[in-house]
Amino acid sequence: MRRTNGTRGEGRGAGLFGAALAVMAVTAIACSGSNGNGLGAGSALCGFSGSTECPGTEQCSPSLGCVACVSSTNCAQPNPICITATGACGACATNADCPMAKPACWPGDAQCHSPCTTDSDCPNALPICQTAVGACVGCTMDSQCSMPTPVCNPATEACVECGANADCPMTAPLCEPATSTCVACLSNADCGMAKPICEPGRFVCVEGCTSDAQCSGSTPVCNVAKAGCVECALNTDCTSPSSSFCDPDGACVACLADSDCPTATPICSKEACVQCATVADCPSGALFCLNGTCGG
Repeated sequence: MRRTNGTRGEGRGAGLFGAALAVMAVTAIACSGSNGNGLGAGSALCGFSGSTECPGTEQCSPSLGCVACVSSTNCAQPNPICITATGACGACATNADCPMAKPACWPGDAQCHSPCTTDSDCPNALPICQTAVGACVGCTMDSQCSMPTPVCNPATEACVECGANADCPMTAPLCEPATSTCVACLSNADCGMAKPICEPGRFVCVEGCTSDAQCSGSTPVCNVAKAGCVECALNTDCTSPSSSFCDPDGACVACLADSDCPTATPICSKEACVQCATVADCPSGALFCLNGTCGG
């Protein structure tokens, strides 16, 4: 039988304090110069340069970045509860959320389990039994962790790479809060002139733009949300009569909808005005529609 450490409380308190400082630091970075979404103007937590570009149904948390939830309204059965400290949906946040058959909420997976009473009841991946609540966890203090994950995350009680910037090396000096991993940047402010943009997801500094002044030639407009120079952001940026509409990718095109096309070529197909998309668009007697032109 493995023996539990009787001094866990002290380590756990220290871990909670460190994690709180980390969240405060990230929140301060994210919220300085706010865009109205709680993110700083250069934040990469949810998208390029303070934008909110989380994929699919993910939500933007100003302190964590793109996560599954920021409140339980974002969650559904069988995981209806938002664990706001991690941004994950789970079956439970505390034992009070669990049924009598499985009354112990394990923080690592936010699921209800049969309670443990000793360490020997726990799996190898979660070797420590918190007897007070019947939960198997990976750690309760930093001293129970080792490289390359030397820090105990107080929210999941699992060993992670970092809980604060001080845990990270100079080559990746910032602690990314959602994954508790060390990264090169969390905001454009962390990058230099040569590569001024912090890329979301990878959190590395890359080339790009933050304003039109950094763009020129055939792509004079900066798409701040994607940190790239494009042809246009608005229709008014398109000056050619044959390509007077700006598409979502920042290119000037002939049309975006059928209503943008003239009578002779009334169908907008692949951002070009054509006579037809199918033979049904053609005048009576036409036998086919080929490359946007009625024939036969």
